[in-house]
Amino acid sequence: MERTEMVVMRTKHVKFFLNVLQMIRWCNNQVVTVKVYHDGVTFVSNDDSKSLQGTVSFRSQFFESFEFFRDSRHVFGLSLGSFVDSLGVFAANEGLADLTIKWPDSTGSVCLQSWFTSDDEYRPVQNTMYARVTCEEADTPTDYGALFGADCSKFLVRSFILKEAVDDLEWPAAAVDVTISKDPDRVTLQAEGDAAGGLEIELGISDEQTRVSIGNSEPVTNRYKHRHLKIATNIAVNLLQAQSPQVATTQVTIDEQGLMRIHHVMTATQESGATDEEQGGGVSPGVLAQAVFYINPEDILRETQMEP
Repeated sequence: MERTEMVVMRTKHVKFFLNVLQMIRWCNNQVVTVKVYHDGVTFVSNDDSKSLQGTVSFRSQFFESFEFFRDSRHVFGLSLGSFVDSLGVFAANEGLADLTIKWPDSTGSVCLQSWFTSDDEYRPVQNTMYARVTCEEADTPTDYGALFGADCSKFLVRSFILKEAVDDLEWPAAAVDVTISKDPDRVTLQAEGDAAGGLEIELGISDEQTRVSIGNSEPVTNRYKHRHLKIATNIAVNLLQAQSPQVATTQVTIDEQGLMRIHHVMTATQESGATDEEQGGGVSPGVLAQAVFYINPEDILRETQMEP
């Protein structure tokens, strides 16, 4: 008899899994496209404006176990809000029980479950948690990776530096001009509001924090909606631990048409409960996840909105 499930995955990093998925949750009633394949799972979310797409990916190595029982990739739709809210309940037991996720169950839904026994030696209690999230019809998301043209300019920066700059630019309540230049290397973000005035922020340039590459000698400037930049840089605070340089770094790349790609790489540190002494005084090796956002510049956004 052929088994029902196409994929069964188990993880102990429930909070990290939840926090990364929160990065692509920006509205209610949001349906994401989920792609499962032998090497991992990917969640893709598209904004209604057709100018913003967010993708988070977890390779199979992220999970304690990852079993894929088919030969080819499978795709389904999922209510991100329902899935994230369910994960939030399971996250309360992180450290006590691993989370197992199966798809599909006998009803075609995503199944989440965990179980553990309390450590009371006199009255041990078996705890079981179970949730089911109904799948939706899957959309076919735009393949922005295929549309992305030749690199025009890019820079690499610690994620919290970029996030703080974008957060500060909310005050002018206006679109943001991103300018990348060299000789000297320089990255500036500027917004000019009608009522609140303007604000310009220069990202600190150093070998340890920011590296700049530009395809020509002239500065490159493109304008983006602040809301889209804020969504694309909205990383949970606990993913931005300043004491761990490898926790989150971001590479921003802009092609010749102004399409921006924001690529975050994050590390989930092991939460084994061991002390620093037991771990040799450092953070134990982590497992990786990544998030990629594509943002169209404002001129392309206006053209899209004018199409019949």
